[in-house]
Amino acid sequence: MRDKVRIIFATFYPRPYPAEPMNELIEPLLKERGIEYVTFYTLDHIDPEKRVGYSMEGEGLKFDAAIVIPPHVGVDIKYVPEDVLDSDRFVQADKFTNRVKGFDDAFVIGDASALPVAKTGVTAHL
Repeated sequence: MRDKVRIIFATFYPRPYPAEPMNELIEPLLKERGIEYVTFYTLDHIDPEKRVGYSMEGEGLKFDAAIVIPPHVGVDIKYVPEDVLDSDRFVQADKFTNRVKGFDDAFVIGDASALPVAKTGVTAHL
């Protein structure tokens, strides 16, 4: 069946995998397996009747089956005060100390943090 299937990997990054050391492994694997990729593609919306996904820039990608990963956002729990959260519901913190914004005795770690780091296991591993 693989010779009858066209697979396109669309990403908003400038290359298939954001970290160059990993991309040096991933990009050749995609090519070897005949998987195409489109970079700088940020999905905006899908027209299910036309079976087209549109980027924020208006570029359309036709599909028979779309597999979409939603944006990573903070967990929907109550924080007091709520102004410690950013617009994606991550806790704002000092990047050097991990102290929660506005507190001397509260810290945030891991996926709850709004710090500008990747929130994946592979990042922790690397």
